[in-house]
Amino acid sequence: MTKKRISAGRIIRNILAAAIILSMLGITAYAVAGYVIFDSPQDMLTSIFGDKTGYDHKDVTHWTDPEKPGEIYDNPAYDRVPVDEEVMQSEAAPRVTPVGQSISWKGYTLTVDANMYDKVTKCGVLTYTIENPDGLPHYEIAKNGEIYFPDGEILHVNQYGYSYVIKDQSTQNKLTATYYYQLRNPKNSGLELTLSEYVLKNTEAYQKKLEAIQEQLMREHTQEEALAFEKTYVSSDWEWFEENFTREELIQKGYEGMLLMSQELKELDAQCVCPDKITIPEADLGEMSSVTLADGKITVSPIAICVDVTDMQDYPNGYIAVTKIRFKDGSEYLVRDDNTANYMFAVGKTDRDVTFMFNRMIDVNEITSVILDGGLEFSVN
Repeated sequence: MTKKRISAGRIIRNILAAAIILSMLGITAYAVAGYVIFDSPQDMLTSIFGDKTGYDHKDVTHWTDPEKPGEIYDNPAYDRVPVDEEVMQSEAAPRVTPVGQSISWKGYTLTVDANMYDKVTKCGVLTYTIENPDGLPHYEIAKNGEIYFPDGEILHVNQYGYSYVIKDQSTQNKLTATYYYQLRNPKNSGLELTLSEYVLKNTEAYQKKLEAIQEQLMREHTQEEALAFEKTYVSSDWEWFEENFTREELIQKGYEGMLLMSQELKELDAQCVCPDKITIPEADLGEMSSVTLADGKITVSPIAICVDVTDMQDYPNGYIAVTKIRFKDGSEYLVRDDNTANYMFAVGKTDRDVTFMFNRMIDVNEITSVILDGGLEFSVN
């Protein structure tokens, strides 16, 4: 990979900024010099909100479940667009802050590069890398770029969100990604990132220790004791379990339950907790422009829309299936319908209280209305 030149002045400024952040947070992460993924906020935003991600357009696709022959399911379509330069410069770029912190544990290094946050919708994006010179565990990439570790996620974040790969900056030993998130943890208003327990739980050494504990339990407790444990555990549902599982299966479940409750497993799992974390407090200066519609039921910022029609008794659906934004020039942004998913995630307290984080940036000053299920249209006052 070719190296890009970075000015000495900018490196010094970023080191000073990182040092100040670290001194304020008092955490164990160490500082990283300058941006490590992108050269500037503009480069970052163009990449993750534009249409050059490598996962930019897809029509409706279909899939089948081997356990349900004859049933065909749809995967919705999505479509990215070029980044809106004016919105990026005025709304997003000024709110990108360098984080520049890393932690290392058991051969892995997690580096958080930069963060952008919108206080209005509590949504944001964060770029990071996870590296291991010996290679990373197997992970899969969905058609839209979402990352999935089948054997357990390596990154642990205390807030809701999804990771999407930055394709052209990932290698066999380094995963580079964007975490799209919303701050909705009732116990913590900021972001905390660390390496997860699966760094160790996926190792052969952990599995051998786990097997040794299980074998010891089976030596110390008879099958009748395991069966009695399972009966006590499921309590009033025992009759159903007896009808649907064999005696051998119930004994196995009993031993598994004993394992989960054992002090030995708790002590083993305590060794799987990374001692360090990267903490980013909720930004005080992260508020983007926004518009509010439908008497406060709808709020739209350049990167997300929050819709809450919980108290709307005449709403035509039990959940929000259609969300569309109309602009002054007559164009529309279809965020969601039965066949479309132009968002990075959808999350809410109920099916009628949902936040969609966009797969693009929009100009809220150009919005004329928002259209929901049943053609309900709410205009900007």
